[in-house]
Amino acid sequence: MEVLQGDVVILATMFDVSDRSTVSEIWDAAGEKPFSTEVVAPTLVASKESPLKTELSGPVEIRILHTTSLETSVTLTGLILVRTTSESEDWHLPVSEVRRAKKGAL
Repeated sequence: MEVLQGDVVILATMFDVSDRSTVSEIWDAAGEKPFSTEVVAPTLVASKESPLKTELSGPVEIRILHTTSLETSVTLTGLILVRTTSESEDWHLPVSEVRRAKKGAL
């Protein structure tokens, strides 16, 4: 999964789904802790009120790729990301954002 603001990838993670997964199942997996985080931009910082959450403003694109092939994508206005501990970089979509992404996904 890649999360972009403008042309900049601010988060890139990897998660596991079956090759036979539906697009809906792939979005659901984006809401789980990833097994690998490849990119976390310095601009991706936790909220002062909640160190397990960050809120991005403006247009944010989410792309889900399988190897180099685009499986699904969506552009949302604003985005919330969560992580499991204040020291981890396992940012992922909370359930509410998974639902929102599914509604607008291509």
